Amino acid sequence: MVRRIGEHLIHVYAKSSRPELVALNAIGHAEDCALVGAWCTTPTGKGSLVLWRSPDLAVITGQPKSQLWRHYRVSKPIGPKSLASQRGFDLATEIKHGPRQQPFALAVDLMTKIGLDRPEPPEFDIHS
Repeated sequence: MVRRIGEHLIHVYAKSSRPELVALNAIGHAEDCALVGAWCTTPTGKGSLVLWRSPDLAVITGQPKSQLWRHYRVSKPIGPKSLASQRGFDLATEIKHGPRQQPFALAVDLMTKIGLDRPEPPEFDIHS
């Protein structure tokens, strides 16, 4: 199930052991946008938020008390769609910002610009 939230956000509810790849795939369909974000949440409670502003991807995975924050940079012609087709982030360069359990400035800035104050998704009513 997919729901659009505002102008720049997508929320996908899917059965997946790697919700960051589902969110990345959603971003891939909108990679030409200046700024876009996608959540994927699963029936087991796993979740990921992926934010894209070329050439940067911010990937936040896990539960609120155990989130991992990662930053990837991609070079053209590689983009989110290419990464999703490869089922991973191997074609991107990971940018380190210290411990992965802590937010980094770019991710917080992208969240703010997209209208988020935290990386947790809104509730998803799968019955509506």
